[in-house]
Amino acid sequence: MQVNMGGTIALAHQFRGHTNGDTVVFFPTERVIAMGDLMTTTLPAMASYADGGNWMDLGKSLDEIAKMDFDFAVPGHGPVATKQDVVAYRDKLAAMKARIREMVHAKESQDEIAAALKEEFQRGAPASNSLPAVMQELR
Repeated sequence: MQVNMGGTIALAHQFRGHTNGDTVVFFPTERVIAMGDLMTTTLPAMASYADGGNWMDLGKSLDEIAKMDFDFAVPGHGPVATKQDVVAYRDKLAAMKARIREMVHAKESQDEIAAALKEEFQRGAPASNSLPAVMQELR
């Protein structure tokens, strides 16, 4: 959807990741994108499974957002980020996803996976209450 607000163009895009209906608003002239909870810089990455979100689509959504022409991103939680920060966040989630998949296939326990993620990815690891669903998704 495109909205013209007094000369400012806002392009609304629908994605899936944190929930089944994540709206991202891109301001092309200002080169700014408001991402909502598809990106958080002060909280763990979140996929709200109860609201239809999932990690596979979160990664796909971040891939699509990275193709957009912006300089700054407003995350759902945390300070304004650069496009490079968004790409780094996407890459970190992809690395976490690969690591979780590897540990699930090695039949490691949820506690072992949580400990490894905390050590390897610090605060960016999935929230502990969503880890079982992430593990199931990545089987």
